[in-house]
This record gives sequence, C-alpha cells and structure tokens, in this order.
Amino acid sequence: MPAPIPEYLLERIRKFLECRSIDGIDRLEPIAVRKDRCVVFLYHLGTSYAIKCYAPDEQADYERERDFYDRLLPHLEPRNKLVWLGSDDETGAALFLRSAGRELREKDIDRRLVQEATGFLLALNSDLTRQVQLGPAKDACRSVADHLHLITHQVSHLYRLAKSAGPQFQTYLIEELTPAWNDTLESILMQFQTAGISPEQPLEPEQLVFSPGEFGFRNALLTPQREVIFLDFSHAGRDDPARLICSFFGVGQLSPKMDYWDYVIQEFSSLPFLDQAFAVRARLLLPAYFIAGACHPILNFFELLNLRSSNILLSDVILKSRRRLAKALNTV
Repeated sequence: MPAPIPEYLLERIRKFLECRSIDGIDRLEPIAVRKDRCVVFLYHLGTSYAIKCYAPDEQADYERERDFYDRLLPHLEPRNKLVWLGSDDETGAALFLRSAGRELREKDIDRRLVQEATGFLLALNSDLTRQVQLGPAKDACRSVADHLHLITHQVSHLYRLAKSAGPQFQTYLIEELTPAWNDTLESILMQFQTAGISPEQPLEPEQLVFSPGEFGFRNALLTPQREVIFLDFSHAGRDDPARLICSFFGVGQLSPKMDYWDYVIQEFSSLPFLDQAFAVRARLLLPAYFIAGACHPILNFFELLNLRSSNILLSDVILKSRRRLAKALNTV
C-alpha cells in the first residue's frame, strides 16, 4: 500500500485542481508517494485522471518533463504516450488522462514490444522533431569519460549509504560490487584505448539524440490491446545515444534480452546524424551500465525504506543486484 499523501501535498493538488474546475480532493487514490512527491488517480465526472506532483527540489525534473510533453511529443502520434492535459509551474503539478493498462512483466517483453520501443525512440528523433529546442537530459553524457564518472558516482553514493547500513550490505559492497566496478572500469578504458577512441573526446551537439531519460519497460504500461505506453520523462533531453541504448538494456529489472541488441543498433544506424562510432561506444560501455543496473535496486531500496528495514528485504535486493553484476562480468 502506498503511504498516505501528506497534507502539504494535498493542499498543492487541491490548488492545482481548483484552477481547472475539478473537485474530488477527498477521492484521490494514491499510487506512489515518495518524499515530497506523489502520483495519484482521480475519477471525476466520468473521466479518470492521473496527477503527478513534483517535490520542490525537483523543479528541473518538472521542467524537463513539461518541455518534453509540450514541445516534442505533440509531433508524435498518440500511440505510446500518455495524454498530457497540462501543468502548473506554481504548484509543480501535471495532469494526465489516465490510460487503461498494467505494469509489464518480464514474460511480456518479446520482439514486438522491443520493436515498438525502438520505433518510439526513432520517432523522437525524426527529421521533424530534430528542429525542437530541448535542453540536456539529466546527467547527460557528451563523452566516454562522462559515462564512467556518472557510474563511479553511483558506486561512491553506495559507499556513503554503507556507513549507516548493516554488515550484510557492507560485505556485498566491499567484496563484490566495488571490485567488479574497478575491474570493469579498467577493462573498458583499455578497450577504448585499443579502439583509438579518446574517453575525453566530446560529441558534437548535433550528434546527440532526444532521450526520454529513464527509458525502459519499467516505466511503461501495457494496454489491453497489448500496446506499450511509456511514462516518466522527468530526465528527458539531449544525450549520447550510447547512454540511451545502454540504459535500455542494462538498467532495471525489465530490460530486454541481449538477443535484441543487434536489432536496436541496426535501427539506430538509420539516423543520419549519429557519429560513426556510436555502436562501438555503446557496446564497450554496456558492462558499465550493467554495474549501474546492479546499483539501481539498492539505491531504490534505501530511498523507499529506512536503512534499518528488514534484512530479508535487503537480502532480496542484494540478490537482484548480484544478477546484474554477473551480467557485467560476463560482458566485459
């Protein structure tokens, strides 16, 4: 069950809805409540809405998602996206038409859904949409060094968490995750040196893609017609195509199988503005994103729960992390 909605968030939602002549604040259905933000559903006069309320310190996230919906998605067909009904800068809230659908399961992810996801990404980067002005994605990468610094920062953040966590997590971090990252980092740098690609060489601005941000089937709904609707564009913006592709395959528990890697790379190769080395760069960076995927469930665990929560839950999270770690070591 989601946590109850704090009163100060209710007040912001109430103010947001009043401006749109929508009542029913007492009928809100909390879906996700984390820190100072939430997602809620509301049924009003025969229409189902979804309301997303951002935390005060997430202004940049709010603006990225607002700009993505306002500037870029209107150029796309309605398929694969939520219906955006507007937002309010003062309250930091956004209103969507609620779509029928459910969260995806691992068994749902087949070639057709991967094709659908890839088609969505290519549509975001068509000749028409390339004229749209959009800022950088959150933690956008312009060079190989940017990718490696980003994931190093994630591992370092786990070290800071370890100071307050129990011995089970500390042992996993010190004996397994950190050595795996050090080995992976060394191997990646050697392979880029062999390939003659400088880690510090930045991409030109026109070689970046429009990225939805934390893109993947974990941020999606499957409709009764078995079409995918993608959600959560708060990290959206211009980014290295290698980061978009590697995150799609490497981060989150609902990533596609590697069987589809060549297909996605081939489809991206049709984008004429990409640099010639994007496929090599993505393949060499993939193990680093499996490490990022190993960090992901642990970071989520500590964000959602108290550090002293059940050791049984933490054991399950470490098991999920360890599976991603194995992928990294097998891919280097």
